[in-house]
Amino acid sequence: MTKPISSMTLQRIIEQTVDRGTTIYTDQHQGYIGLKYKGYKHEAVNHGIGEYIRGKFTQILLRDFSLCFKRGYVGVYHKMSEKHLQRYIDEYVGRHNARQKPTMKNISNVGKDMLGKRLTWEELTAERNLRGW
Repeated sequence: MTKPISSMTLQRIIEQTVDRGTTIYTDQHQGYIGLKYKGYKHEAVNHGIGEYIRGKFTQILLRDFSLCFKRGYVGVYHKMSEKHLQRYIDEYVGRHNARQKPTMKNISNVGKDMLGKRLTWEELTAERNLRGW
């Protein structure tokens, strides 16, 4: 069994990886208490009263996305570099957003989106900030 992550560790990871002002959607885990005092907007669903959806936020969709992303890591990539992590996430966001479209429509859209685009080895391996790619 894995040891639970401490509040201090969890919040340090958030501070190192998430821009201030970002809205963070979670459940009511104790580790998230105090994020609003560190410059984040925090929305939490309350599972204790049967709440799983609030406005546009549904933790079920978030869990579905994260499970799909983890399966991609384990079953497809086996390793993801921090340098290109945003690209991996963008790929799975696209997959998630297209999940209810017919397979052939998705294949057609991918083909259309690739037209006129090329990523060279030099671009892929260049040392630069890839945020917003």
